[in-house]
Amino acid sequence: MSPTEVDYFAQLPVYLIISLGCYGLLMVGIGLMQFPTCPQEAVLLQQDIAEAKGFLRHNGVDVGSD
Repeated sequence: MSPTEVDYFAQLPVYLIISLGCYGLLMVGIGLMQFPTCPQEAVLLQQDIAEAKGFLRHNGVDVGSD
C-alpha cells in the first residue's frame, strides 16, 4: 500500500463518525418538520391552565394577569 492509501484508511473512522452525525441531524430535522400539530390537545392544555389558575387564585396565590 502506498502512504496515501494508509492515510485514507486512518481517516476513515473520522469520516464515518461525521457521516453518522450528519445523518442523525438530518433525521432530527425531518422529524421536526413533520411533527404533527394537535389542536385538540392545545385546547385541553388551555383548559387545564385556566383550571390551575382558578385553583391557585382560590387559595390566595397571585398568578399574574391574564
